[in-house]
Amino acid sequence: GDKNLQLAKEVYLKLLDLKSDFALGYNGLALLLDRVKNYKEAIINYNKAIEIEPLNPMFWNNRGCCFRNQGK
Repeated sequence: GDKNLQLAKEVYLKLLDLKSDFALGYNGLALLLDRVKNYKEAIINYNKAIEIEPLNPMFWNNRGCCFRNQGK
């Protein structure tokens, strides 16, 4: 439930604090934020993942899905 999502968010944030160039970490955090409809923060984290690994199509696809989820 919500408690597990909050714990997962805290783990991602700690991980990214330790390894700020971990694109999959930003993507994972963004997926979590997208799931709880925090689209603005999700897009910021998808953008960070894309900035680190611009050739990874999964990040671009996930960001596109997030835009779709918010009706853009």
